[in-house]
Amino acid sequence: VRLDANATATQYAALLQDYFSSFKKDGSRPDPMDRGGAYRSFLGIPGGLEGELYPLILNSSRAFGSQMTLAKGSGNEVDVKGQVWIYDSLALPFRRAEQYHQFHSNFFGYPHRYEAAYLQDLRDIQIAAGHIDSTGCPEAQQHW
Repeated sequence: VRLDANATATQYAALLQDYFSSFKKDGSRPDPMDRGGAYRSFLGIPGGLEGELYPLILNSSRAFGSQMTLAKGSGNEVDVKGQVWIYDSLALPFRRAEQYHQFHSNFFGYPHRYEAAYLQDLRDIQIAAGHIDSTGCPEAQQHW
């Protein structure tokens, strides 16, 4: 997600509201079938726990995910139910996931189920335009 420099706090607060409200009250994720370190819950911000955006994370966690624990991440952590690792994105920069993980989200079911126009058509358009090029990892043909 790229934030508009003139509205970073407002935009990030809205993103955090969506993020933390997706967790269940017991701290579990809406995608319980995906487990392990590769699926751990995390947020990366400049400065990590010391960053200027961290108070927004803390406030949002308290408001929408009261069962969530926030912890400093240093890389390669395990997947812990109810825990969100906070990474310093200056030390551990963003790495985009494989193409097949883009435009893939039907965890919530009806009425929040995404249409094929999003899951397949928009994804294919973005790949053709070079917006989500290959990462060099094996890609799946169909995955949903």
